[in-house]
Amino acid sequence: MPNRNVHIGIAFIIFIIYAIFVYFFSLLDYLSYGYTLFFGAVLPDILDPWIEENRYNHRGYWHSKRFLKKLYWALLISFILAFIFDWIFYISFTIIGYLSHLWLDSYKPTPWSKGLPP
Repeated sequence: MPNRNVHIGIAFIIFIIYAIFVYFFSLLDYLSYGYTLFFGAVLPDILDPWIEENRYNHRGYWHSKRFLKKLYWALLISFILAFIFDWIFYISFTIIGYLSHLWLDSYKPTPWSKGLPP
């Protein structure tokens, strides 16, 4: 179960890979889209905040497998609509950042790690 620093570090690495890819192909304004990707990566912890009283069970709906499935559909729809309306790419990259956060949280390196709630 990665902590906040790991999430921010992974979000930064994803942003760098994304920025290099977009820079070479000059497809998008990579800096503004990168900010939305980074924001999406920290958004789950903003919606389900970690507090001392709830430190072992802070993952609610925004960290669940149920919401993860909805995000996959939202990403598919946003990518399709982004070819019609350019501004929807911001939503797509926010979703990609959010997905990267949930993928990290679902990683269970030990049997006692919680992963994502159902």
